[in-house]
Amino acid sequence: MTEQTPQPQPADEATQPPHLAVAHPAVDGSDDAILQHETRSEVVHLSEARSDLLRRASGDGRRVVLVTDERSSLTYPMHDALVGTGGVWVVREAGGTLRDGTDGRVLASVSAATDRTAPVLTPAGTSAGAGSAAVSPVFLRSEPTGDGPDAADVRRRLDAPLGRQLVVSVSVRHQARRTTLLGRTTEILAEQLTGSPVLGWGVREPAIVPWDRTALTAYARGRMPEDARLVVVGDGFVGTIVVRRTNAGLEETTQLLLHAGPSGSDAARAVVDAVPATLGQLSSTLVPLFGLVTTRTGRADLLVPSVLETPVVPLAMLLGPPAVRELGLDLSLLADQHDAQVVGRRRVPGVVVPLGTFDHADWDRLAGVVRTLGADRVLAAVGGEGPRSALDDALGEAQRASRR
Repeated sequence: MTEQTPQPQPADEATQPPHLAVAHPAVDGSDDAILQHETRSEVVHLSEARSDLLRRASGDGRRVVLVTDERSSLTYPMHDALVGTGGVWVVREAGGTLRDGTDGRVLASVSAATDRTAPVLTPAGTSAGAGSAAVSPVFLRSEPTGDGPDAADVRRRLDAPLGRQLVVSVSVRHQARRTTLLGRTTEILAEQLTGSPVLGWGVREPAIVPWDRTALTAYARGRMPEDARLVVVGDGFVGTIVVRRTNAGLEETTQLLLHAGPSGSDAARAVVDAVPATLGQLSSTLVPLFGLVTTRTGRADLLVPSVLETPVVPLAMLLGPPAVRELGLDLSLLADQHDAQVVGRRRVPGVVVPLGTFDHADWDRLAGVVRTLGADRVLAAVGGEGPRSALDDALGEAQRASRR
Protein backbone atom coordinates (compact mmCIF):
# COMPACT_ATOMS: atom_id res chain seq x y z
CA MET A 1 0.00 0.00 0.00
CA THR A 2 1.84 3.06 -1.23
CA GLU A 3 -0.86 5.66 -1.88
CA GLN A 4 -0.61 8.69 0.36
CA THR A 5 -3.44 9.75 2.65
CA PRO A 6 -5.82 12.09 0.80
CA GLN A 7 -5.39 15.67 1.92
CA PRO A 8 -7.47 18.67 0.80
CA GLN A 9 -5.27 20.93 -1.32
CA PRO A 10 -5.83 24.45 -2.69
CA ALA A 11 -6.91 22.91 -6.00
CA ASP A 12 -8.65 19.98 -4.38
CA GLU A 13 -12.31 19.10 -4.86
CA ALA A 14 -12.99 20.50 -1.39
CA THR A 15 -12.42 24.07 -2.53
CA GLN A 16 -13.25 24.11 -6.23
CA PRO A 17 -16.81 24.86 -7.37
CA PRO A 18 -18.36 21.61 -8.63
CA HIS A 19 -19.49 23.00 -11.96
CA LEU A 20 -18.82 21.88 -15.52
CA ALA A 21 -17.74 25.15 -17.03
CA VAL A 22 -15.35 23.20 -19.28
CA ALA A 23 -15.61 19.81 -20.97
CA HIS A 24 -15.03 16.90 -18.61
CA PRO A 25 -12.83 14.07 -19.90
CA ALA A 26 -15.33 11.43 -18.70
CA VAL A 27 -18.30 12.95 -20.60
CA ASP A 28 -19.18 11.25 -23.89
CA GLY A 29 -22.42 13.13 -24.52
CA SER A 30 -24.71 15.58 -22.76
CA ASP A 31 -27.84 17.68 -22.82
CA ASP A 32 -29.49 20.03 -20.35
CA ALA A 33 -30.48 17.16 -18.04
CA ILE A 34 -27.85 14.45 -18.32
CA LEU A 35 -24.16 13.78 -18.69
CA GLN A 36 -23.43 10.53 -20.50
CA HIS A 37 -20.37 8.43 -19.66
CA GLU A 38 -19.63 5.28 -21.64
CA THR A 39 -17.24 2.47 -20.77
CA ARG A 40 -16.56 -1.08 -21.94
CA SER A 41 -14.65 -2.05 -18.80
CA GLU A 42 -15.47 -5.48 -17.42
CA VAL A 43 -15.38 -4.03 -13.89
CA VAL A 44 -16.51 -0.40 -13.59
CA HIS A 45 -15.01 1.08 -10.44
CA LEU A 46 -15.25 4.47 -8.77
CA SER A 47 -12.21 5.96 -10.43
CA GLU A 48 -10.97 9.49 -9.88
CA ALA A 49 -12.57 10.66 -13.13
CA ARG A 50 -15.94 9.05 -12.39
CA SER A 51 -15.98 10.26 -8.80
CA ASP A 52 -15.27 13.79 -9.98
CA LEU A 53 -17.92 13.59 -12.71
CA LEU A 54 -20.62 12.45 -10.27
CA ARG A 55 -19.78 15.24 -7.83
CA ARG A 56 -19.68 17.95 -10.48
CA ALA A 57 -22.83 16.76 -12.22
CA SER A 58 -24.70 16.89 -8.92
CA GLY A 59 -23.49 20.44 -8.33
CA ASP A 60 -24.52 21.35 -11.89
CA GLY A 61 -28.06 20.02 -11.43
CA ARG A 62 -27.62 17.22 -13.95
CA ARG A 63 -27.61 13.43 -13.68
CA VAL A 64 -24.95 11.03 -14.89
CA VAL A 65 -26.04 8.21 -17.18
CA LEU A 66 -23.48 5.41 -17.19
CA VAL A 67 -23.63 3.36 -20.38
CA THR A 68 -21.99 -0.08 -20.55
CA ASP A 69 -22.39 -3.31 -22.46
CA GLU A 70 -23.49 -6.63 -21.01
CA ARG A 71 -19.99 -7.66 -19.98
CA SER A 72 -19.73 -4.91 -17.37
CA SER A 73 -20.35 -5.21 -13.65
CA LEU A 74 -20.12 -2.37 -11.14
CA THR A 75 -18.24 -2.33 -7.88
CA TYR A 76 -20.43 -1.69 -4.85
CA PRO A 77 -18.92 1.77 -4.19
CA MET A 78 -19.45 2.75 -7.84
CA HIS A 79 -23.07 1.59 -7.78
CA ASP A 80 -23.69 3.30 -4.42
CA ALA A 81 -22.17 6.59 -5.62
CA LEU A 82 -24.05 6.49 -8.94
CA VAL A 83 -27.43 5.84 -7.34
CA GLY A 84 -26.69 8.14 -4.38
CA THR A 85 -26.16 11.10 -6.70
CA GLY A 86 -29.23 10.41 -8.85
CA GLY A 87 -27.36 8.67 -11.65
CA VAL A 88 -28.66 5.83 -13.83
CA TRP A 89 -27.04 2.74 -15.34
CA VAL A 90 -27.94 1.90 -18.95
CA VAL A 91 -26.90 -1.38 -20.56
CA ARG A 92 -26.59 -1.72 -24.33
CA GLU A 93 -27.41 -5.32 -25.21
CA ALA A 94 -25.74 -7.30 -27.98
CA GLY A 95 -28.63 -6.60 -30.37
CA GLY A 96 -28.62 -2.88 -29.63
CA THR A 97 -31.54 -2.84 -27.18
CA LEU A 98 -31.11 -0.44 -24.28
CA ARG A 99 -32.22 -1.37 -20.78
CA ASP A 100 -31.97 0.06 -17.29
CA GLY A 101 -29.21 -1.87 -15.54
CA THR A 102 -31.03 -1.76 -12.20
CA ASP A 103 -34.64 -2.67 -13.02
CA GLY A 104 -34.41 -4.02 -16.57
CA ARG A 105 -36.78 -1.53 -18.22
CA VAL A 106 -36.37 -1.46 -22.00
CA LEU A 107 -35.53 2.11 -23.00
CA ALA A 108 -36.22 4.06 -26.17
CA SER A 109 -33.04 6.11 -25.74
CA VAL A 110 -30.25 6.80 -23.30
CA SER A 111 -31.86 10.03 -22.12
CA ALA A 112 -35.14 8.20 -21.40
CA ALA A 113 -33.41 6.42 -18.51
CA THR A 114 -33.82 9.47 -16.26
CA ASP A 115 -37.46 10.10 -17.15
CA ARG A 116 -39.77 7.72 -15.30
CA THR A 117 -42.75 9.16 -17.23
CA ALA A 118 -41.23 8.49 -20.66
CA PRO A 119 -42.77 5.69 -22.73
CA VAL A 120 -40.86 2.43 -22.51
CA LEU A 121 -40.58 -0.24 -25.15
CA THR A 122 -41.29 -3.94 -25.25
CA PRO A 123 -38.34 -6.14 -26.25
CA ALA A 124 -39.82 -6.16 -29.75
CA GLY A 125 -39.39 -2.39 -29.92
CA THR A 126 -43.04 -1.43 -29.77
CA SER A 127 -44.54 0.97 -27.27
CA ALA A 128 -45.45 -0.77 -24.01
CA GLY A 129 -49.10 -0.31 -23.21
CA ALA A 130 -51.02 -1.44 -20.15
CA GLY A 131 -50.02 -4.97 -19.22
CA SER A 132 -47.23 -5.11 -21.79
CA ALA A 133 -43.90 -6.64 -20.87
CA ALA A 134 -41.44 -3.75 -20.66
CA VAL A 135 -38.61 -5.62 -18.96
CA SER A 136 -35.76 -7.11 -20.98
CA PRO A 137 -35.72 -10.93 -21.04
CA VAL A 138 -31.94 -10.73 -20.80
CA PHE A 139 -32.28 -8.86 -17.50
CA LEU A 140 -34.55 -11.65 -16.28
CA ARG A 141 -31.99 -14.24 -17.49
CA SER A 142 -34.78 -15.89 -19.46
CA GLU A 143 -33.12 -15.89 -22.86
CA PRO A 144 -29.53 -16.13 -24.10
CA THR A 145 -27.73 -13.04 -25.25
CA GLY A 146 -26.96 -14.52 -28.65
CA ASP A 147 -24.27 -16.73 -30.18
CA GLY A 148 -20.55 -16.43 -30.65
CA PRO A 149 -17.63 -15.69 -28.32
CA ASP A 150 -19.08 -12.41 -27.04
CA ALA A 151 -22.32 -14.06 -25.93
CA ALA A 152 -20.40 -16.92 -24.32
CA ASP A 153 -18.29 -14.40 -22.42
CA VAL A 154 -21.41 -12.63 -21.16
CA ARG A 155 -22.96 -15.91 -20.02
CA ARG A 156 -19.76 -16.87 -18.24
CA ARG A 157 -19.83 -13.62 -16.29
CA LEU A 158 -23.50 -14.04 -15.42
CA ASP A 159 -22.70 -17.48 -14.01
CA ALA A 160 -20.13 -16.13 -11.53
CA PRO A 161 -19.86 -18.00 -8.18
CA LEU A 162 -22.55 -17.05 -5.67
CA GLY A 163 -22.68 -16.92 -1.89
CA ARG A 164 -24.57 -15.45 1.06
CA GLN A 165 -24.29 -11.64 1.13
CA LEU A 166 -25.12 -9.25 3.95
CA VAL A 167 -26.00 -5.63 3.24
CA VAL A 168 -25.48 -3.49 6.34
CA SER A 169 -26.52 0.14 6.72
CA VAL A 170 -25.90 1.96 10.00
CA SER A 171 -26.12 5.69 10.77
CA VAL A 172 -24.61 7.13 13.95
CA ARG A 173 -24.48 10.62 15.44
CA HIS A 174 -21.35 12.31 16.76
CA GLN A 175 -20.89 15.55 18.60
CA ALA A 176 -19.03 18.10 16.47
CA ARG A 177 -15.92 18.15 18.66
CA ARG A 178 -12.26 18.31 17.76
CA THR A 179 -11.77 15.02 19.61
CA THR A 180 -14.38 13.14 17.55
CA LEU A 181 -13.00 10.23 15.53
CA LEU A 182 -14.97 8.67 12.68
CA GLY A 183 -14.82 5.09 11.44
CA ARG A 184 -15.54 3.09 14.59
CA THR A 185 -18.79 1.77 13.08
CA THR A 186 -16.84 0.21 10.22
CA GLU A 187 -14.36 -1.34 12.63
CA ILE A 188 -17.06 -2.95 14.78
CA LEU A 189 -18.94 -4.32 11.79
CA ALA A 190 -15.75 -5.71 10.25
CA GLU A 191 -14.49 -7.26 13.47
CA GLN A 192 -17.79 -8.85 14.48
CA LEU A 193 -19.09 -9.98 11.07
CA THR A 194 -15.89 -10.90 9.20
CA GLY A 195 -13.36 -11.48 11.98
CA SER A 196 -10.91 -9.27 10.10
CA PRO A 197 -9.79 -5.66 10.49
CA VAL A 198 -10.53 -2.84 8.08
CA LEU A 199 -7.66 -2.76 5.61
CA GLY A 200 -7.99 0.43 3.62
CA TRP A 201 -9.91 3.55 2.79
CA GLY A 202 -9.89 6.28 0.17
CA VAL A 203 -11.97 8.86 -1.63
CA ARG A 204 -12.14 6.65 -4.73
CA GLU A 205 -11.16 3.17 -5.87
CA PRO A 206 -8.91 1.38 -5.37
CA ALA A 207 -9.07 2.25 -1.66
CA ILE A 208 -5.45 1.47 -0.81
CA VAL A 209 -4.72 4.05 1.88
CA PRO A 210 -3.96 2.05 5.07
CA TRP A 211 -6.80 2.24 7.58
CA ASP A 212 -6.35 5.25 9.85
CA ARG A 213 -9.32 6.80 11.65
CA THR A 214 -7.40 9.98 12.46
CA ALA A 215 -6.51 10.60 8.81
CA LEU A 216 -10.04 9.71 7.67
CA THR A 217 -11.53 12.16 10.18
CA ALA A 218 -9.13 14.89 9.13
CA TYR A 219 -10.14 14.46 5.50
CA ALA A 220 -13.86 14.58 6.31
CA ARG A 221 -13.34 17.66 8.49
CA GLY A 222 -11.51 19.38 5.63
CA ARG A 223 -14.51 18.78 3.36
CA MET A 224 -17.00 20.45 5.69
CA PRO A 225 -19.59 21.87 5.21
CA GLU A 226 -19.77 19.64 2.12
CA ASP A 227 -20.51 15.94 2.56
CA ALA A 228 -17.57 13.55 2.55
CA ARG A 229 -18.04 10.24 0.68
CA LEU A 230 -15.39 7.61 1.37
CA VAL A 231 -14.66 4.02 0.31
CA VAL A 232 -13.63 1.32 2.79
CA VAL A 233 -12.38 -2.22 2.14
CA GLY A 234 -11.42 -5.34 4.05
CA ASP A 235 -11.18 -9.10 3.71
CA GLY A 236 -14.60 -10.14 2.44
CA PHE A 237 -16.29 -6.75 2.42
CA VAL A 238 -16.42 -3.40 0.68
CA GLY A 239 -18.44 -0.32 1.51
CA THR A 240 -18.87 3.41 1.79
CA ILE A 241 -18.99 6.02 4.52
CA VAL A 242 -20.87 9.29 4.06
CA VAL A 243 -20.28 12.05 6.64
CA ARG A 244 -22.69 15.00 6.86
CA ARG A 245 -22.88 18.03 9.08
CA THR A 246 -26.34 18.43 10.65
CA ASN A 247 -27.92 20.70 13.23
CA ALA A 248 -27.43 17.92 15.80
CA GLY A 249 -23.73 17.34 15.05
CA LEU A 250 -22.12 14.91 12.60
CA GLU A 251 -24.01 12.09 10.91
CA GLU A 252 -21.90 9.14 9.76
CA THR A 253 -23.66 6.61 7.53
CA THR A 254 -21.81 3.37 6.89
CA GLN A 255 -22.94 0.90 4.25
CA LEU A 256 -21.12 -2.41 3.84
CA LEU A 257 -21.58 -5.32 1.47
CA LEU A 258 -20.17 -8.53 2.98
CA HIS A 259 -19.57 -12.03 1.65
CA ALA A 260 -20.60 -14.26 4.56
CA GLY A 261 -19.68 -17.56 2.89
CA PRO A 262 -21.20 -20.16 0.59
CA SER A 263 -24.99 -20.24 0.75
CA GLY A 264 -26.17 -22.76 3.32
CA SER A 265 -22.75 -23.08 4.95
CA ASP A 266 -22.01 -23.07 8.66
CA ALA A 267 -19.74 -20.06 8.10
CA ALA A 268 -22.58 -18.04 6.59
CA ARG A 269 -24.95 -19.11 9.35
CA ALA A 270 -22.47 -17.93 12.01
CA VAL A 271 -22.27 -14.48 10.41
CA VAL A 272 -26.05 -14.14 10.20
CA ASP A 273 -26.44 -15.28 13.81
CA ALA A 274 -23.94 -12.61 14.92
CA VAL A 275 -26.01 -9.70 13.55
CA PRO A 276 -28.16 -8.88 16.65
CA ALA A 277 -25.17 -8.91 19.02
CA THR A 278 -23.20 -6.73 16.60
CA LEU A 279 -25.94 -4.12 16.51
CA GLY A 280 -26.08 -4.29 20.30
CA GLN A 281 -22.34 -3.61 20.55
CA LEU A 282 -22.73 -0.59 18.29
CA SER A 283 -25.37 0.74 20.69
CA SER A 284 -23.07 0.29 23.68
CA THR A 285 -20.18 2.11 22.02
CA LEU A 286 -21.74 4.82 19.84
CA VAL A 287 -24.99 6.77 19.44
CA PRO A 288 -26.75 4.99 16.58
CA LEU A 289 -29.69 6.57 14.81
CA PHE A 290 -30.84 3.68 12.67
CA GLY A 291 -29.53 0.40 11.34
CA LEU A 292 -30.82 -2.22 8.94
CA VAL A 293 -29.23 -5.53 7.95
CA THR A 294 -30.54 -7.49 4.97
CA THR A 295 -29.34 -10.62 3.22
CA ARG A 296 -29.47 -12.23 -0.20
CA THR A 297 -27.77 -14.77 -2.42
CA GLY A 298 -25.37 -12.74 -4.56
CA ARG A 299 -22.02 -12.76 -6.27
CA ALA A 300 -19.15 -13.95 -4.11
CA ASP A 301 -16.88 -11.28 -5.61
CA LEU A 302 -19.34 -8.60 -4.41
CA LEU A 303 -19.71 -7.06 -7.87
CA VAL A 304 -23.09 -5.68 -8.95
CA PRO A 305 -24.33 -7.33 -12.18
CA SER A 306 -26.69 -5.79 -14.72
CA VAL A 307 -29.17 -8.67 -14.45
CA LEU A 308 -31.85 -9.45 -11.91
CA GLU A 309 -30.47 -10.46 -8.52
CA THR A 310 -32.22 -12.33 -5.74
CA PRO A 311 -34.15 -9.72 -3.72
CA VAL A 312 -32.78 -8.86 -0.30
CA VAL A 313 -34.72 -9.88 2.79
CA PRO A 314 -34.35 -8.29 6.25
CA LEU A 315 -32.53 -9.77 9.23
CA ALA A 316 -32.63 -7.04 11.88
CA MET A 317 -33.42 -3.37 12.49
CA LEU A 318 -31.82 -1.06 15.04
CA LEU A 319 -33.57 1.99 16.46
CA GLY A 320 -31.09 4.12 18.36
CA PRO A 321 -31.65 6.17 21.52
CA PRO A 322 -32.78 9.33 19.65
CA ALA A 323 -35.54 7.37 17.87
CA VAL A 324 -36.55 5.52 21.05
CA ARG A 325 -36.88 8.84 22.86
CA GLU A 326 -38.66 10.63 20.00
CA LEU A 327 -41.16 7.81 19.52
CA GLY A 328 -41.76 7.37 23.24
CA LEU A 329 -41.45 3.60 22.83
CA ASP A 330 -42.77 1.18 25.41
CA LEU A 331 -39.81 -1.20 25.22
CA SER A 332 -41.52 -3.93 27.22
CA LEU A 333 -44.50 -3.90 24.88
CA LEU A 334 -42.23 -3.90 21.84
CA ALA A 335 -40.37 -6.90 23.28
CA ASP A 336 -43.64 -8.77 23.84
CA GLN A 337 -45.09 -7.99 20.42
CA HIS A 338 -42.00 -8.17 18.22
CA ASP A 339 -39.29 -9.96 20.26
CA ALA A 340 -37.33 -6.70 20.44
CA GLN A 341 -34.09 -6.62 22.46
CA VAL A 342 -33.15 -3.58 24.55
CA VAL A 343 -29.51 -2.68 23.86
CA GLY A 344 -27.01 0.01 24.71
CA ARG A 345 -26.78 2.10 27.85
CA ARG A 346 -29.47 1.81 30.51
CA ARG A 347 -30.15 5.58 30.63
CA VAL A 348 -30.27 5.97 26.84
CA PRO A 349 -31.28 2.58 25.42
CA GLY A 350 -31.75 1.53 21.85
CA VAL A 351 -33.68 -1.45 20.56
CA VAL A 352 -32.85 -4.23 18.10
CA VAL A 353 -35.83 -5.83 16.37
CA PRO A 354 -35.14 -9.25 14.79
CA LEU A 355 -36.77 -9.51 11.38
CA GLY A 356 -35.53 -12.83 10.08
CA THR A 357 -33.23 -15.79 10.56
CA PHE A 358 -30.74 -17.71 8.45
CA ASP A 359 -33.44 -20.14 7.42
CA HIS A 360 -36.39 -17.78 7.05
CA ALA A 361 -36.60 -14.08 6.35
CA ASP A 362 -39.21 -11.95 4.62
CA TRP A 363 -40.57 -8.43 4.80
CA ASP A 364 -43.72 -9.22 6.78
CA ARG A 365 -42.17 -8.64 10.21
CA LEU A 366 -40.69 -5.27 9.24
CA ALA A 367 -44.05 -4.20 7.83
CA GLY A 368 -45.73 -5.27 11.07
CA VAL A 369 -43.28 -3.36 13.26
CA VAL A 370 -43.66 -0.22 11.16
CA ARG A 371 -47.44 -0.50 11.28
CA THR A 372 -47.25 -0.72 15.08
CA LEU A 373 -45.05 2.37 15.37
CA GLY A 374 -46.39 4.37 12.41
CA ALA A 375 -44.32 4.74 9.24
CA ASP A 376 -44.35 8.56 9.20
CA ARG A 377 -43.43 8.75 12.87
CA VAL A 378 -40.52 6.36 12.43
CA LEU A 379 -39.22 8.22 9.37
CA ALA A 380 -39.34 11.48 11.32
CA ALA A 381 -37.65 9.97 14.38
CA VAL A 382 -34.65 8.13 12.93
CA GLY A 383 -32.59 11.24 12.28
CA GLY A 384 -31.00 12.77 9.22
CA GLU A 385 -30.84 12.08 5.51
CA GLY A 386 -28.85 8.83 5.70
CA PRO A 387 -31.09 6.86 8.07
CA ARG A 388 -34.31 8.23 6.54
CA SER A 389 -33.14 7.14 3.09
CA ALA A 390 -32.25 3.65 4.33
CA LEU A 391 -35.61 3.20 6.06
CA ASP A 392 -37.54 4.65 3.12
CA ASP A 393 -35.81 2.19 0.78
CA ALA A 394 -36.67 -0.66 3.14
CA LEU A 395 -40.33 0.31 3.30
CA GLY A 396 -40.43 0.50 -0.48
CA GLU A 397 -38.91 -2.97 -0.75
CA ALA A 398 -41.48 -4.28 1.74
CA GLN A 399 -44.29 -2.89 -0.42
CA ARG A 400 -42.82 -4.45 -3.55
CA ALA A 401 -42.40 -7.77 -1.78
CA SER A 402 -46.07 -7.75 -0.76
CA ARG A 403 -47.04 -7.49 -4.43
CA ARG A 404 -44.76 -10.31 -5.60
